[in-house]
Amino acid sequence: EPTLTKLPGLPAAPSHWWLVLCRMPKQGNTLDECEDAWAFAYDQECQVCEDYDEHVRRRLRWPTLHNRLTIAISDGASDSFAPAQWARLLTRQAVQDRIVDCPRERLLRWLRDLGEHWRASLDLNNLPWYAIEKAERGAHATLLVLDLAPNSQGGTATWLYKVLAIGDSCLFHFRNQRLQAM
Repeated sequence: EPTLTKLPGLPAAPSHWWLVLCRMPKQGNTLDECEDAWAFAYDQECQVCEDYDEHVRRRLRWPTLHNRLTIAISDGASDSFAPAQWARLLTRQAVQDRIVDCPRERLLRWLRDLGEHWRASLDLNNLPWYAIEKAERGAHATLLVLDLAPNSQGGTATWLYKVLAIGDSCLFHFRNQRLQAM
């Protein structure tokens, strides 16, 4: 069930909204070893983490948010085959398809169909035998999707939010430096 709440630390009618997205490797690793991905969709705009080998911080600013905003993050599992590519595909499709509202059966079908599409796109002909064996076991990644929708209630700007979490990626909701939900 969605939770009705104001966004943490923001006035009822903020002058601007900010979304900051970045990728950071684990300590001791380089950015090209980072298998995380992000994507967001707002109004007619959809952006995904495409420049995978660059550490680019995206700072997006909107004068107001009056439409639905969907954000997805994914943490690819290093021990699986091509986890970065799988994480990118998961986040892109999650925000485009807005899967946070899916009933369980539809979500499982969505994951199965996306996995079949991903497997069909693989070119295994030029891989060594051990990579083919790993590819047959598949790619693995977490997925966290946050969907925000404006809701006017008694003249107060509030937001309905829904969250979908698969795996161990986490979302913490703070307001006034106090944990509201996780």
